[in-house]
Amino acid sequence: MKNNFEKIFDFLELSNKLKLTKRFLNTPQMVVKESSADHSWQVALFIMVTIDELKMKVNLSKCLKMALIHDLPEALAGDTDSSLVYTGQVSKKEKADRETSAMLEIANSLPKKTGQEILALWEEYEAKETEEAKLVNAIDKIEGIHEMVCKGNSSFDHPEWIAPHPKKAVVEKCPETIPLYRELLKRLKPMYEEMGWEWQDSYEVN
Repeated sequence: MKNNFEKIFDFLELSNKLKLTKRFLNTPQMVVKESSADHSWQVALFIMVTIDELKMKVNLSKCLKMALIHDLPEALAGDTDSSLVYTGQVSKKEKADRETSAMLEIANSLPKKTGQEILALWEEYEAKETEEAKLVNAIDKIEGIHEMVCKGNSSFDHPEWIAPHPKKAVVEKCPETIPLYRELLKRLKPMYEEMGWEWQDSYEVN
């Protein structure tokens, strides 16, 4: 029987795999790819530096914890490129089933209290019903596209998907983040023009 410190070190070795789990695998033109750990850290930092401007009444500690663990199942399940879901090559159910199975395995490997907390946070994030979950989900989507902006327009594909990708999470679920989305679109638009892609009026938000 493992003691709790053994379980914690085993968990940290498992979660370390997030540093090796690469995102944007279906975007070959993006030569240098971030890891799931890079992304999770950036989402947490994004929330930390924008929370005062957004003026949302949320539990910041919970948001930061949720940001850090929202992609934790990818340590076992790997990252499913969003473009694969967009193009129908992977169904949302397939992705969800894989990640749920991985998360249960991870949670059960931890000391009971910690495992229950992490599982509850992840399930709350997935349900996207609380203000904290809605905020983390919106920032998750914005950050994912901002990573493409940071990498440059040579890494873009599916232009009809990129700009609108965060829209539902932002406009319908967390409208407080609309100013962040507008700033993202402002940075995207000239990159579309450089690539010769038409910028649709539907991409804009009021």
